[in-house]
Amino acid sequence: MANPNTAPATIPDNHISLEILGFFHGFTGYAVHARAIAHHLLEEGFTLKIIPYNNTHPIPDPSLDLCRKTKLPPAYPIIRLVCLPPHPYYHQKRYTILLTMMETHSLHPGVISRLRTANEVWTPNLYNFMQFRNALPKHIPVFFMPEGTDISIYNDKTPPLDIRSSSTFVAVSVFAWQWRKGPDVLIKAWLKAFTSKDNARLILLTRVPTLSKRESRTLIQQEIAKISTEINNPDPAPIIVADDPLPDEAMPGFYRAADCFVLPTRGEGWCQPALDSMACGTPVIITGSSGQLTFCNKHNSLLLPPGKPTAFVPEKVRLMDFFNNQTFDNPSPDDCAAALRNLYKYPTLRADLSSQALIDVRQKWQWQITLKRISKRLKEIDSLLKEKPHAATSSLENHCP
Repeated sequence: MANPNTAPATIPDNHISLEILGFFHGFTGYAVHARAIAHHLLEEGFTLKIIPYNNTHPIPDPSLDLCRKTKLPPAYPIIRLVCLPPHPYYHQKRYTILLTMMETHSLHPGVISRLRTANEVWTPNLYNFMQFRNALPKHIPVFFMPEGTDISIYNDKTPPLDIRSSSTFVAVSVFAWQWRKGPDVLIKAWLKAFTSKDNARLILLTRVPTLSKRESRTLIQQEIAKISTEINNPDPAPIIVADDPLPDEAMPGFYRAADCFVLPTRGEGWCQPALDSMACGTPVIITGSSGQLTFCNKHNSLLLPPGKPTAFVPEKVRLMDFFNNQTFDNPSPDDCAAALRNLYKYPTLRADLSSQALIDVRQKWQWQITLKRISKRLKEIDSLLKEKPHAATSSLENHCP
């Protein structure tokens, strides 16, 4: 590994170099993916210029933060990999790859127009792969580039955290508190499934994006109280909200301590917590649709019927406008409650799902396997750009305003 205190060396002309622009801070799926891609490409001998999106703080990883100082040779169009929600990035002499995803049934016109600004589009799930390919002209290719998990960290050998207390059944969920993630469905399902006599507990690792810790906690408590009035359960099993994020090294133990991970989501582009749970041998209950079907199936997870498509419900905290007038899945609290009861009653079902999930993750979804697609494609692009730099530059300029 390079010395973080050493200035970047001069880049030989035969090296493959590129920019990676995206989230490199925090725990979002995009940030996890961007960091994994960067580490893989460095190990493969690529030269990287890292551009953190909207964050001036150092990347909390010396080997990646050093890459912020890299200067790329402008001998031919620079490859720019953008790991963000649909976003246009124009720049002359850049071959722009947009690695992105969407969680909606249909595509907002703004999403399509932004996808069209890229030279090619990558997406981690088969759901978006078909959507994007059908929406884009043939000269903008779409590639399936799945995400993965680090099985050296997320595995079934990690000691579990002490989160159970005296409970005989513990369900956990990790998500940003927003309508799309289905927190209302989950709370109703839990209240329908369990009373205090069942000796079960639900632990939610969640916060409201963009709000302070105090504001987030207040809003979540208010919403849980409101949802609880809609279900007749005077003696419910406890719901615990843990709004302090756990450090990376603690997450495997958190999943390992649980009997299941549950998320009745209305739409996903990937759902990293579900895959990480599976890598830890923790059975998953999740909606049987959208991005998570890339790695979840009826043999390794309990899949909830997606229900009838429902219109997006705007929230106080808005992250983007591309959900406006779009539809999402709408799983049933009754179906989710039944799935929770099945895992509660049948330890053999939990064991079967866990066993198959571990096999699938190791054979298909570990980073060492999935990231090879990315390095292979980048080598192809680099070769094409070096063969026909002027044609590539002309093509790029057609995408610039």
